[in-house]
Amino acid sequence: MALLNNSLRDKLSILSGNHASRQGIHYWQRWFGQGLNLLFPPQCIACKKNGYLFCPHCSQEVRPLTEPLCFRCGRPQLESIITCAQCERTEWLLRWARAAARFAMPLQSAIHALKYDGKKELAAPLARYLVATYRSTPWHQIDSSLDMIIPVPLHPKRLQDRGYNQAQLLAESFGEIVQKPVKSEVLLRRHFASSQVGLDFDARQANVAGAFQVQQDLSGMNVLILDDVYTTGATLNACANALQEAGAAAVYGLTLAMAGYTDHARAI
Repeated sequence: MALLNNSLRDKLSILSGNHASRQGIHYWQRWFGQGLNLLFPPQCIACKKNGYLFCPHCSQEVRPLTEPLCFRCGRPQLESIITCAQCERTEWLLRWARAAARFAMPLQSAIHALKYDGKKELAAPLARYLVATYRSTPWHQIDSSLDMIIPVPLHPKRLQDRGYNQAQLLAESFGEIVQKPVKSEVLLRRHFASSQVGLDFDARQANVAGAFQVQQDLSGMNVLILDDVYTTGATLNACANALQEAGAAAVYGLTLAMAGYTDHARAI
């Protein structure tokens, strides 16, 4: 049923694109989607409760990352500090970065479904966690001066295989709420890197070195990079390097989740 649901949504999107305005497409997709939900009720991706993509109970079980944190990289610490040893060791380039929550169940299931199972409709409800983080300290300091949101790009081959970029879907939902432009065409991924899973920071950094290319002059621009999961920060740092080389004045990072968090040590 879920496959049928997604297939019909995709066909409607294609048909609508040939005959209607963007606003009309959104209207008919919303109307058609509501009809499909009546025929084929969605199930919570985590607990399988009928009637929800991500049910209220599971939504409340998502654990936000809270202080104490390193101000620069947003990694949990034993006490709040401006720059942690990891930032200094790795030449951290972002002005600051934050993750909305722990990469743990049930959020982990939702991100996996968005990223690998074609559940693109999860982007909108998951973007609410990004919004909640952005509306807290220290983001109010830069909201008025932020020029654009750039989702971390996929390599064209991976984009073709997956059919969409989950970071772009999150960025579009997030940008619509906070009223900031999303510029997915600015940053390209030119190197096809192997999977980052299981690699430490140095290996990840080598894996993404020189992987990104900026398509326009960004002189004086303040840029927010957005991604789904932050593990070591190597990908965010590589993006920041390319953006700064193109003239960006300041680069910030925001992700839905941070992996590697531990309650005992509060460090990764």
